[in-house]
Amino acid sequence: MEIKLDLRKNLSASKKIRIEEIQKQIVPVIARTTNINIDFTEHDISHALSVEEMYTNCFPNIDEVLTEDEKYLLIISTLIHDVGMVGQSKYKLEENYDKELRESHNYRSGDFIKQYSHVLGIMDRDARVIEKIAQGHRLVNLNSLPESEPFGIGNSIRIRLLAGLLRLADEFDILEERAPYLVKEFLNVNTESAVHFDVHRTFQGIELHGNTLKIVSYVPNSELEDEVIKLCAGICKKFDEVKPILNENDINLISIEVNIVATEVVKHEIMLCLACKGIIEEDELINEFKIRKMDDVIEALRELYATGIIEKNAMGLVLSEKLRHFKYIKDIFIGSRHELEFTKSIYLNTYLKNIFEDYVKSKFGVFYEKGQCEDRINILTHSPTSIKYFFDSNNTPYEIGSVDRRTTLELGLLHALAIDALKYPEELTEEVLLSSKAIEEEVNNKLYSFLKLISAIPQAEKKNNSL
Repeated sequence: MEIKLDLRKNLSASKKIRIEEIQKQIVPVIARTTNINIDFTEHDISHALSVEEMYTNCFPNIDEVLTEDEKYLLIISTLIHDVGMVGQSKYKLEENYDKELRESHNYRSGDFIKQYSHVLGIMDRDARVIEKIAQGHRLVNLNSLPESEPFGIGNSIRIRLLAGLLRLADEFDILEERAPYLVKEFLNVNTESAVHFDVHRTFQGIELHGNTLKIVSYVPNSELEDEVIKLCAGICKKFDEVKPILNENDINLISIEVNIVATEVVKHEIMLCLACKGIIEEDELINEFKIRKMDDVIEALRELYATGIIEKNAMGLVLSEKLRHFKYIKDIFIGSRHELEFTKSIYLNTYLKNIFEDYVKSKFGVFYEKGQCEDRINILTHSPTSIKYFFDSNNTPYEIGSVDRRTTLELGLLHALAIDALKYPEELTEEVLLSSKAIEEEVNNKLYSFLKLISAIPQAEKKNNSL
């Protein structure tokens, strides 16, 4: 997507040249903004230029409201506002240095301009203003900044306004260019940072309509929906802080309108509702989702009907038990925040009872008596990891030496239960423990040394009893 830097367009040739010279010098420095916090989203020149682009695209009449000096100083402040994120090698091993960089980077950006203004060819009076604007892009109480200060002969600079503009425009850089997918995958960023990368990919666009700024996001699951809501709430909070300053200076941005399109999330919620209830009438199902946009509910149902995932019978609506539909539903929920609800659902329990004997015969080549089937289903309906293991074709074991498929299957189920024992200790009910011990006894004589895999279960049982 081409970046249009319209705020520079009407500046004098000399000021344009100075900005370009400063930009060339600053690029190698801000290219290092993730040298300590490697998992963070981008704070480099592409981010700075995106923020600059926001000024003319998100703030009504800004080109007419700002003076040439204000535009010039705002652009330079924007270029350097995140330079404080760059870590210095002599401190990189200090404890909590990464956190310090993040929390104080606006102040460190101000310090940078003080220290290196002459290297960048910036006059002292310019540097003092740029320092305040850069520091004011976060944390600083905007009302503590001067509303206006004399600047040169007969001119003034509205420092509070420029800091407010930078603070809000910085929040508006939310599109996926800010968090490239390739960067996330190649760096293998940590779980917390991965969520931030994924959030940026949900945003469709941001555009000014009259005096309202419209933001659209398409969320694929409830986890990202929560994060998008949180991010947009932060944007709206910053807007509330800055709005009076904007309006006082004839920049009439009246409101921010956020449209979170949650059809995919509603689709998942409908499937989970059906999984837990087993069967439900359509009117009752729709009534369950009164807090959702009715358009999203209707569209989600239309797709689920069309793809055959939801079926109608004389009693109401049910989830399809066709193998491909089951795999689709299972893959949505196992590994999500709703995995335990799905694992304990009527749908999964019924499905397992219907297919268990045939499935273990075809995939593992073993036969179980009725009581043995119940023990294994009992494990499966209380342990999401065991579901993932059981239905993963890559985990279908071959006979190895004297260890038959039955034993390796048992060990896989017990290992999965051990993994979940610490995550979901409340699921280690007496019934589940009895089932796990029955399975343990069956393999005990054949493979005693490997039973250390389930050593976490007794520990989790104690933890559960202490809750």
